Formats: sequence, C-alpha cells, structure tokens
Amino acid sequence: MSQINVAAYIKQLREVLPHAAPISRDRLKVLHRRKDYEGMVRLIRRAMNLDVKLRVAWVNSGGPKGFESAPAWVLMPERMPYYGTPEFKKLTLEVFIRKSFLEQNSYTKAAVAIAHELSHVVLDSIQHPLRREEKAVDIAAMLLGFSDLYRRAAIEKRYFRGRIEISGLGYLTEAELNEACRILLPVRFRVLHRLRDKAKREAPRLMLLAGVLLICLFGFGVAKWETQEAAWAAAEPLRSKVPLRIGRDVTLVDVQTGLLSVTKTFRLGSLGAAIDLDQTFAQRQVCNTDLATIKRGVTYHVEYQGPSGALVDRFQVDSCP
Repeated sequence: MSQINVAAYIKQLREVLPHAAPISRDRLKVLHRRKDYEGMVRLIRRAMNLDVKLRVAWVNSGGPKGFESAPAWVLMPERMPYYGTPEFKKLTLEVFIRKSFLEQNSYTKAAVAIAHELSHVVLDSIQHPLRREEKAVDIAAMLLGFSDLYRRAAIEKRYFRGRIEISGLGYLTEAELNEACRILLPVRFRVLHRLRDKAKREAPRLMLLAGVLLICLFGFGVAKWETQEAAWAAAEPLRSKVPLRIGRDVTLVDVQTGLLSVTKTFRLGSLGAAIDLDQTFAQRQVCNTDLATIKRGVTYHVEYQGPSGALVDRFQVDSCP
C-alpha cells in the first residue's frame, strides 16, 4: 500500500465522525481475561455508538477469499442502509473472529482487530468516500476511541538480544501510525508511550545492571554481616567482666557494640590521669587483645575517662602496627 497523507485523511474523517473519548482499557482487559470475547464485541459496538445487531461467529481455520489468515472480518450487504435509519437498525450483520487469534494475543490486539471491522460498518453506513481504504478504516477506529490501543498494539517492538523485532496489526505503517497518534493523542499519552518504549528498549541492559548490582550488594552485605558478627563476638564476653582492671591504674568500665564497631571505655585512676594519651597508647589498648577482630574489619573507638567519669580523650583504631 502507498503512503497516505495522514493529516488529510483525519481532516476528511473528522468532518463526519466524532473524536470519541478513549474506551475503557480496564473493562476490555477483564473481558479478555475471562475469555468473554462476545462481551468485548458488545462493549466496542457501544463505544462506537453502532446501533446495529451483530451475530458473532467464531472460526478456527479457513475464511473467504482474501481473508484466509485475517484475524476478523465482517459480511455486509452490497447496499448498506444509511446509518440511523430504521432499515439500518433492523439489520443483522455477521462478524467472524478467529478464536485462536483472540486466545494467543493480548487484549489490546484483540480490541484493535474488532474495532477495525466495526469501523468498516461505520464508514459503509455513511457511504464515506474513504470506506474502501483500509488505512482510512484504521484511522476511523482511532478517531472513535481506539487511538491509545492502536498505539499499543498496531506496531509492537520486541527488543531481543540486541535486535528489534517488529510485528504489525492493521494497515498503517509505523510512520503513519506515529503521525496519527501525534494528531489524535493528548501529549500526556504520547509522553507515556515514549517512556514505555524507552523502558522496553533499555530493559535488557537495566536487568543486567540490576543483576550485577544485586550480586555486588549481596557480597557487600555478606561481608558486612560477617564484620558485625565479629564485633558482637569480641564485645559480648567483655560485657560480663566490666569493670575489668587492665593496668595498674586503668580500668575497662564499658563495652558497646555498633553496627561494625566496638567502643571500649577506660577509666583512669588518680595516677592514670598522668598518662600521656595518644594514638599509639590507644592502639596498644586494643591491638594486644583484639588484633584478629580488627583484621576482620571491625573499627574500635577507645574512650578515656578521668577519675570523675568525665571524657578525657577519644581515639579511633582500625589498624594495628
């Protein structure tokens, strides 16, 4: 099929067709999940305000000439009564739908296929000059409330192992569909679709990145958990022994466990208050007894209190000489 002027087609169709509100996707989804395909047909007919009787026939194979592989088709009389006339309302049309297509595809594709066939009835019943143009029939369906569904289902892209696989439904090319959506869909819908397409395209890369990140986080978490266990194991036996005299005038009076650390608090006696406190002195206080724990990644905080219990100095020890 040749490329069409989408804007011109829309202008011509808008002269006689309303630009309807989008059909409820939630209701279509529920009906499709229940396999109530006849309910889907009725819902779409009501959405198009198509006041005509329909007889739905389900087929599994075959079809008339030209429709051997079509998902759906509708049989119409050679002289279609005009829309809204008593003759039109008395009419019963047969809609044929391939049941395997409905069962094997998403509700969006099923709805688009049904909407296309019923749009044939709409255009024929008003004897529109574009009624024999399949692309115009697709655009008419979009005007009648199915633009969003066409955007979701008519051109589907699948990103697989770095390749883009495209499957189509209907007669519009990707460029024509995009142009129709640009004119018919509100900006918020177009933005959401672009974000969705980008997410699909980036999904494999994001999943790989997420997997690597989870592995790294798991490894990091395991390492930190082991460090925390080492801190608890080092501190627990000491808690039951405090106050514990360490030197002639130095007493361990408290041991607290942090997430990945241990805080040891020493109280200096009257003679100990004269000790020259520095980093080397603090390291000696923990490295003589906790060297293995420090090597496991535990950080020690060493606090010194004066005879009255006031804090004199504080050091951090995370390595031993």
